[in-house]
Amino acid sequence: MTINSRMRFDALFSTELDAVLTPSALGEAPENPDTTTGDAIMNSMWTLLQVPCINIPGAKGPNGLPVGVTLAGPRLGDARLLAISQAVAPVLDPTLRVGA
Repeated sequence: MTINSRMRFDALFSTELDAVLTPSALGEAPENPDTTTGDAIMNSMWTLLQVPCINIPGAKGPNGLPVGVTLAGPRLGDARLLAISQAVAPVLDPTLRVGA
């Protein structure tokens, strides 16, 4: 990915967009996280774009394990993304305890 792609992504946040919400993984969390954290395919783009992202557990999957979502924001937008995630997390799962 080029610098141009990063700049174009950042430009999406000028006035109308606060964060991008996407699935964190292809399905629910793995049953044995000691052996795998799952497929990183859904997070590769954020790494290549070098942008902050926060994974938030949401609904439960068929095995009762969390299905997460990812919030991503523009480069150097870490503090704003953290504030947005604090507002979004309790909506996705009211039982989550979100620190201040």
